[in-house]
Amino acid sequence: MTIAPEAPASLSKEERADSAAQSLHSAELEGHSVTPATQLDTEMYVSGEIDSQELLRRVRARYNVG
Repeated sequence: MTIAPEAPASLSKEERADSAAQSLHSAELEGHSVTPATQLDTEMYVSGEIDSQELLRRVRARYNVG
C-alpha cells in the first residue's frame, strides 16, 4: 500500500478517497488481498479520523513490514 504522507488536512475527503482507492487497487493487482481490518483503517483515513501516517503505521504493523 502506497499512500503518500501529507500534512494534516491537506487533502480533501474526495482526494483521500481517490488515493486510497488507487492504493487498494494497486495492492490487489499485485496479488495482495485487502483484509477487513485494512479496509476499516482505510475508511477511517478517508473520513479523516486518522491521517496517512497512522494508516501506514497500522498497515505496516499488521503485516510486519518495516
